[in-house]
Amino acid sequence: KINIPSRNSDYIIRNYGRYNIQVYDISFTNIINLIKIFLQTFILLKRSDLVLITASLFYEYKIFNFKKNPILGLVPFLLLAKILGKKIVLYSAGIGPIYTNRGKLLIKYTLNKVDIMLLRENNSRILANRLGIKKKIYVTGDLAFLCPRLTRIESDRLNKRIRIKKDSIGVNINFYIDSFLRGRGIINKNRFLNILANSLNLINKKIKGEIVFFIFSPYDKKITGEL
Repeated sequence: KINIPSRNSDYIIRNYGRYNIQVYDISFTNIINLIKIFLQTFILLKRSDLVLITASLFYEYKIFNFKKNPILGLVPFLLLAKILGKKIVLYSAGIGPIYTNRGKLLIKYTLNKVDIMLLRENNSRILANRLGIKKKIYVTGDLAFLCPRLTRIESDRLNKRIRIKKDSIGVNINFYIDSFLRGRGIINKNRFLNILANSLNLINKKIKGEIVFFIFSPYDKKITGEL
């Protein structure tokens, strides 16, 4: 069983509760709740064989906001894991973007607590090297590439259900456009969506097919609807 400490446990249970997981809520509201979380986390780490950190957590966004910045909640968790002698693996993760010296220091400090880093792409490795991370680093690709392929029968069944035409454009846009990159782009979100929409319409006229939106996360629904 995979044990998952989270400050958003309701979301994980709602979307991934069908898997063999145990979710621990670590959002705190008062000192008594904080002590309870510490004891719960201590027991969780004590009985774990390995600490696995997944997904692209290591970016700079509201660096000193505990509710918005996942790294602030991760640091004490990693320190406790090291005290208990647990190995820590960064698995299929990405690094960046990082904008300020404060962000660089916090992310460098955090990453130097892990034992092995398995990264999604080479840009993250380059950034880790520039930050001065002194750990074993491997570029292994995104977890998405480990997903099993559909069989021909499954593919035909899916195609009949959603009726994708032969000449189609598959598009995915994620919520990051409207979250941690907000205000830092050359153009704003609405202008970006207009450019993307017009480009897709132009391509669609050329191939005379249709546009199919693929949503990979519940978080992506809103911005996909806007597009």
